[in-house]
Amino acid sequence: MDELETSVNGNIVETLVFDFNGTLADDFQLLVDISKRVFKTRGYRIPSDEEIEALRGEPAKEVAKALLGHRKWFYRILLAVGEGIPLYFKERNNVRPFDGIVDVVNTLSKDYEILALSSNSKDTIKYILDEWNLKYNEVYHSLRWFELERLFGKDKVLQKILKEKEWEKTPEKLLYIGDEARDVDACRKAGVNILPVMWGYNNETALRNAGVNPDFLVYNPYDIPNKIKLVEAKTLEGEKLPTLNPLKKH
Repeated sequence: MDELETSVNGNIVETLVFDFNGTLADDFQLLVDISKRVFKTRGYRIPSDEEIEALRGEPAKEVAKALLGHRKWFYRILLAVGEGIPLYFKERNNVRPFDGIVDVVNTLSKDYEILALSSNSKDTIKYILDEWNLKYNEVYHSLRWFELERLFGKDKVLQKILKEKEWEKTPEKLLYIGDEARDVDACRKAGVNILPVMWGYNNETALRNAGVNPDFLVYNPYDIPNKIKLVEAKTLEGEKLPTLNPLKKH
């Protein structure tokens, strides 16, 4: 096998893309509270805490359908997100990072470019990251109104990043770190490796069902550097997408 091109610091991976909500930000309960407020205002059925917890094992589209109705979920979530983003902005000073994640990211920033990705507004995310003193290079916005594929499939954003960097033929230079099954789906479509974290919105069942290789599941922020090295080692061995297993055909 031809030796893979590496960066000046010896890494195959050069850029890390961190999902914001549920990966950097410990904001699940805040999102639940905001959603319940919006649901009440709009007259939607308010789910119980037990139902919400059970839905953490389902991908985002199935969650939306279960909460908002199979026929009307698309239109209703568009309205709900539109109302929820300003409410999140008002709570920005109450958003906290997961324990250890800022230290880990700041250490990684010495060797990797750090990008953050969120469906929230860029200004809000930048404000929060700056308040945390987290070192990052850029924030990407994953939602465009009336283009909800950005919300339920971030592949377009990842492809945009690859194109900007002229990495279409070397996608192994980009590594995504996220917490949801929809992140796994997006990475599969974009041909990008992913490290799925266990402290976010989806639980292990949802991530395994999305087809992640369980060897790359991350249970503690401080294990992220070790998992990055594992991705690089497997890539050197010739595995194109070692973090993703082939999906089972139904």
